Parts: sequence; C-alpha cells; structure tokens
Amino acid sequence: MTDAQQPILDHLKSRELKLKSKIIFLLLVGLPAMFFGPFIMALIYGAVGLSWGFLIPWSWALAASVVIFLPLLFLSEWRTKGSYYTDAIASSFDYEPMASVGFSDIDALIRFVQNPRGEVIGLVEIFLWGPRQVLEAAVNVSRVRLFKGVSRTRAAEILAKLNASDHAEVEQLMKSYDEATKTLAALAYLIWYDWIGVCKDGRRVWLGSDGQSRLRRAG
Repeated sequence: MTDAQQPILDHLKSRELKLKSKIIFLLLVGLPAMFFGPFIMALIYGAVGLSWGFLIPWSWALAASVVIFLPLLFLSEWRTKGSYYTDAIASSFDYEPMASVGFSDIDALIRFVQNPRGEVIGLVEIFLWGPRQVLEAAVNVSRVRLFKGVSRTRAAEILAKLNASDHAEVEQLMKSYDEATKTLAALAYLIWYDWIGVCKDGRRVWLGSDGQSRLRRAG
C-alpha cells in the first residue's frame, strides 16, 4: 500500500466504526421500544377483563402480550420490509364507503365497522417502530460479520484506481486468478458501504458520487 492510499484505508475504517455505532444506537432505542405494543395491549386486556368482571393480574397480561403480540410484530415488519404504513394506507381505500347519517359519533362507528384496519394503522405503525430498529440492527450486524474477513487494503487499492478513472472492468481489477475471490469480496464490501456502483451484468464498476465526496474529505 502506498502513502496516498493510507487516508483511504483510514476512511474505510471510520465508515465501519460509524456503522457499528449506529447498530448500538438502534439496539438502545429499539429494544425498549419494541415492548411498547405489548404494554398497550396488556392495558387493553386488563380493561376488557375488568369490563367483563374479571381481574387479570398485570404480570399475566403483560407476559401474554409479549409472548403472543411481539412475535406478530416482528413477523409483520419482516414481511412488509418497513412498508407497512404505505401498504396499509393504500389498502384502506379499497372499499366503498357507506353514506353518512349526519351524526359524528355514529359516522365514526360506521367507518370503523367498514374498515377497522384503517382506524388503527397509525397505532400499529407506532408498535412496529421498535421491531423495525432491532431488525435493521440485526441486518447490519450480519453484514459486518459477513465482511469481517475482507481485505481493507485491497478495497483501498480499488478505490484509488476508481478515483483515477471514470470506471473500471472487474476483470481489470483482479491482479491474478488467485486473487479473484479477494477482489470480488472487496468489491462486495465497497458496494454495501455505498462506495461504488455496479452495472447490471456485474462487469463494470465505478466510484459513486457519495464515494467521491468521501475521498475528497479523506484526501
């Protein structure tokens, strides 16, 4: 590695450190927040029990909410990939509304009976916020582990070459057949951290605009 490539390597490590800090932050805010939904549901269980003449112990209601409701939140967030609110809003309009009767309370009841999902979208979105942060942290952790063995030195060399030209063929970046795997791993690492772009056939790469600005700051 040349002296000119050392600042690039330092910036790569700085980028990784920022991602690790983000993971810690997501877990710190996401782990407590993911219990907000079960907490509210436990309150609802308790209120319903009292209305029926049953006193449900708070610890039982909360434990049941965590065991039943929390996995459903994670499953919903995983299936919708963070787009629950958008999908739910779109689907909430897929019905023919009944005519209003002129009384606000009755009209609100009619809307809820017609489309109860549309009335609780915002609440469910709040419930999903905590699981969303935890899942994002889990994805980032898996990527950090995946790229743990990638040569940062090789990644810095590739960035230096791309910084000196508009683009490069992937085959040209491979020093030898023995280093093909090493080069491809470094390219995958740079793509994940948004340093470079790649064409659809995967044969050509270039330095992205964000990568260019980072190198200017590092230089």
